[in-house]
Amino acid sequence: MIDYVQEHVAASSRELAAAGMSVGGIRRVLNEMVEADERVRTEPVRSPKQRYRFA
Repeated sequence: MIDYVQEHVAASSRELAAAGMSVGGIRRVLNEMVEADERVRTEPVRSPKQRYRFA
């Protein structure tokens, strides 16, 4: 997952899950990173087009 986000400006949870984790596991990690201000959501919280980028 870390390699993917270093190569891409923004990514969805499904794109990150392709790295080998479950979508639910990825979302849990992403939510923790958003709370710690390490990642930023690019769409409203419940958007099906949600993407994340580094803060």
